[in-house]
Amino acid sequence: VQTCALPISLKDFAIAGDAPMAFAAGAVLRDAAAKAAGRMVLKGEALPGFATVKARLGLESLALSLVQPVLDAQTRLRIASGTADLALDLQLSPDKGLGLTGDAGLASLALADATAAASAPPVLKLDKLGLKGLALDLAKRQLSAQQLLAGGLDTTLRRAADGQLDLQRLLV
Repeated sequence: VQTCALPISLKDFAIAGDAPMAFAAGAVLRDAAAKAAGRMVLKGEALPGFATVKARLGLESLALSLVQPVLDAQTRLRIASGTADLALDLQLSPDKGLGLTGDAGLASLALADATAAASAPPVLKLDKLGLKGLALDLAKRQLSAQQLLAGGLDTTLRRAADGQLDLQRLLV
């Protein structure tokens, strides 16, 4: 089970009549071994009465090992290394509901076969992967991206005695 420590600190918190209320919060995310595994930052403003809230949510240098439990349940892949960055602009208003837009990126991703020896080379390595122009439409349950950028892809695939590729076996 992965856990996170969220010591949150509020900064620049001010309420003045009809002026927007500015807020900022940050947290260091930690893995089960209490090692720093990333940082979360939230900055924004709310109009009086919280009628409209605008904010920017950022995840910085998030260790992808935090999502390993999800992979364990679905595949035989193990995250050998990698970090993620995410920047989302959020807007919440009574007339438009919740809107999310932003960018995401992965760096130095390496996926290994969880059943192979620790010294075995990664099945897949990717220097960087970026998604630009993300937009989430909650009503349609749809996430779209304007650009997908990838660089430094390297794969190591082997055929088993039955002719099946490693990657097929790992994902099924």
